[in-house]
Amino acid sequence: MFYPAFLNLNGRRAVVVGGGKIAEHKVKLLMGCGAEVVVISPCVTPHLESLAISNTITLERRRYQAGDCAGAFLVISATDDPELHKAIWEESRKSGTIVNTVDETELCDFIAPAIIQQGDVTVAISTNAKSPGLAAYLRQRLSGLIGPEYGELLSLLAEIRPEIRQRVSDFERRKELHYRIIESGVLPLLSTGDREGAQRLIRRVIEEYFQQEQPTR
Repeated sequence: MFYPAFLNLNGRRAVVVGGGKIAEHKVKLLMGCGAEVVVISPCVTPHLESLAISNTITLERRRYQAGDCAGAFLVISATDDPELHKAIWEESRKSGTIVNTVDETELCDFIAPAIIQQGDVTVAISTNAKSPGLAAYLRQRLSGLIGPEYGELLSLLAEIRPEIRQRVSDFERRKELHYRIIESGVLPLLSTGDREGAQRLIRRVIEEYFQQEQPTR
């Protein structure tokens, strides 16, 4: 059983061993999290090559060498060489680096879930590495339920969160107000692109909430 968590990789060194399509996908995800990505491989995809040319990533065009885990927060091992995977895993045990080895759960400190992302809303789906196919299927099914309007709603909630925290000290009451906003009909407005209408509705829900609360204070 893996512990579910979201890692803060901003500014942290992440080493990807391998230069194929799978490695490219891992690199894109790491870059999106602000990691400082180092790719180690004698051959890489054209896209990884372009990222290296633009200095977006660091490319070491060679085979993995002992010591490459040093200083890395995490390592992703994405080659077709089982012996190399084992060597990277063994080195990581000594350096304290966490490792994900593609398609080899026994050589993983963490696994990569199937992801649905809309703005800053991220839904991660894991089967504890037992069935990546089922995780991908669930992602496809849930993607139809979680559209771009959820990312827009999160953006609006983030804007009014400081005000709500200032005006409502109790956590349960803040949660109740957030639920009222979410269930107010704001999502259909955002799904049609009516952001201003959604903002007006949110403001109305907030003010009505405090008007209802006033007599109890």
